[in-house]
Amino acid sequence: MTDTPILEKVSSYLSDQKRIAHSLERIVDWTFAAKLEDILLDPKIIAEQSLLHSIPSQSNLFPILKELEIDSLYPYSTLADGMEEETLQALLALAEEVELKPSQAFIRKVVSQDAIKDLLSNIIESTIIEFNKKLNPLFGAMQMAGMDKQIKNFINLFLPTLLPKVAEFVYNTTLNNGKNNLERELLKTIVTAHLDELNLQQSIDFGTAKTTLGNLKQRIAADETLHNTFLQVQQELRKRLLDQHGKKTLKEFTGFQEEDFQVFKTTYTQKTAEVIFTFNQKNHVEKLFSEIIEDILA
Repeated sequence: MTDTPILEKVSSYLSDQKRIAHSLERIVDWTFAAKLEDILLDPKIIAEQSLLHSIPSQSNLFPILKELEIDSLYPYSTLADGMEEETLQALLALAEEVELKPSQAFIRKVVSQDAIKDLLSNIIESTIIEFNKKLNPLFGAMQMAGMDKQIKNFINLFLPTLLPKVAEFVYNTTLNNGKNNLERELLKTIVTAHLDELNLQQSIDFGTAKTTLGNLKQRIAADETLHNTFLQVQQELRKRLLDQHGKKTLKEFTGFQEEDFQVFKTTYTQKTAEVIFTFNQKNHVEKLFSEIIEDILA
């Protein structure tokens, strides 16, 4: 049974946005005054593998996405239409700074995939056939003799020699010539493409995806190697951060100037206080808060 005086005080508190904001200011001040070495938790604490086992294997995410008709949620025909031109240009400028330049060896592996080899073979075959149809008067006779069907076999014979040259051409003309910016052009293509061209929802088999996601979740939960790999990466990242910045406060680490910090704190606490106040008006969490306080005082 909830203590009545505590419940009354909590109700009064949650009805006063200024008091809520004041409490939030205390939290923000404490958090940003703390040193990184004190607030960056050991990854072992938060990367608990057993948590994965507690998540349902058959997630309802994909059926829900289908019900929501996510392909029609966005109010514009392209992503670019939903932002001002200056914002788009700022995004594209950022993309120019992010250099995506894989090695020639990586490009060779990509173009050596069976799907790419089939694509190149079909393109070359179609080009040869169309060329001969227009310029070679004997090609009709060659087709009748079935010789045109041997073209692809001939192409496939030389593909292993051709592919490294294709990879070198792609690397030198697209990735390493200093003129083209693959990242900028790729991002621009995505944000200016009509969303129906991306065909997002229709491309997902929601029934299969639900089962596949469940299988993936089970596999990840059981994968000790993967878990240990992520844990090592997190621990190394934490170590490097603490070696260089551990003695800094969060405020120093984020580079806040005092004036900017005060603006951030005031804006954040007031908006969050408004959210808490509005949430309580609808859901009446006074009893829950009172019970937590009783747990603390017990």
